Amino acid sequence: LSRTSSHRFRDREDVNQWLVLWWQVASGNFEPRRIDARVYGINKETIGDICTDIISHNHEMLCLNDTMETEDFEFLAADLRKAFNLVLKDKSSFEKRE
Repeated sequence: LSRTSSHRFRDREDVNQWLVLWWQVASGNFEPRRIDARVYGINKETIGDICTDIISHNHEMLCLNDTMETEDFEFLAADLRKAFNLVLKDKSSFEKRE
């Protein structure tokens, strides 16, 4: 886990959230609950709703996935960066290491 968390981006050798999930289930260390979550495929049709939800904190959790229909990645990524920069003004310690 230490090696995985030291990578800024996913590496093919990294463990993922499924390992942690099933470890907790097997050990009995979990408490199921319902959360207000929204799952989006990022594309031209959804980018406006995604940015609105990021800025307004409409949901406890957002899951953003690229899709086969994702075109104009740089344009979409710029919109996402603007929305995140509005709510996350200070860099995290991880970002400051660069």
